[in-house]
Amino acid sequence: MHHLPFHRQIAMFKHAGVSIPASTVNGWFNASSDLLRALYYRLREIVLASDYIQVDESTAPVIDNKKKQAVKAYVWLRLCITVMYMKCCHRAVASVKQFTKNFAYSVWN
Repeated sequence: MHHLPFHRQIAMFKHAGVSIPASTVNGWFNASSDLLRALYYRLREIVLASDYIQVDESTAPVIDNKKKQAVKAYVWLRLCITVMYMKCCHRAVASVKQFTKNFAYSVWN
């Protein structure tokens, strides 16, 4: 997974002679996230409808706007026939329990 923060992308465009305000880039991101929300919920239904789910975690740096710095976030991988990622800002098992609460054969039951 490759990630380049918006401020660096904006600087690269500016260096190439294209000026894009940060508010525009943020607006594009928010709008596209809103459009993808329905896909997330459908993917979640598909994953939870499977007979078998594996769960694993990875970490990724995420900017915490309150702290104004990068913090460690946890990305939980759910695997059945379909692969799905979910970002959490903590390592607590509660996030996995919340995701799998309606799954019939959860190890948390």
